[in-house]
Amino acid sequence: MQFTLLLSIFSLALFTSAAPQLRPEPPSPTTLTFHPASTSIPLSTSTAAASPEPLAIFTVRDFVAFVADNGTASTANYVKFYFIDPRPDFTLALNCLLNGTIYKPLFSSCEGRGAKFRLNDGQLEIKRDWHVVEDRAWIIGFAPQGTYWKEGEGGNVTKVEGGKLYTRTAEWQFPIKSAIASWDP
Repeated sequence: MQFTLLLSIFSLALFTSAAPQLRPEPPSPTTLTFHPASTSIPLSTSTAAASPEPLAIFTVRDFVAFVADNGTASTANYVKFYFIDPRPDFTLALNCLLNGTIYKPLFSSCEGRGAKFRLNDGQLEIKRDWHVVEDRAWIIGFAPQGTYWKEGEGGNVTKVEGGKLYTRTAEWQFPIKSAIASWDP
């Protein structure tokens, strides 16, 4: 009986002193703080996972879009840009152009084959497919990027007669955010 009571008190003291003690300010994600009287073995700490490298980063150059004011024929709308996949084994460079309704729910094809895009008021998304011969796999990569349009001084939106002109003169990077793979039989 005395032994059981001593064991219970010892266990309670051990668990109480081994419990992590929080600081008033939270520690960094890779640090655990223990009470100085702790008799437990420190646990290994975990490090927050780094963001994975993108499968590829596409480039868009010379982006221009015109969106007509209400009351102006939507046939005047257009978007055009030059798409580049710079990877040595999958190099592709295409002109992308769409006239009329430019905000569509489905992807529109760029000139030639291999890349599509869709544009809405806040995002341009590139869809690119390629074949990895040695793995017998088809990959479809999706690279969305916010447009972050800004009107006024230093902006990339200009009010012109009949509508607004949206431009990006610098190269615009599109890292792949998601991908789908399928394998040849």
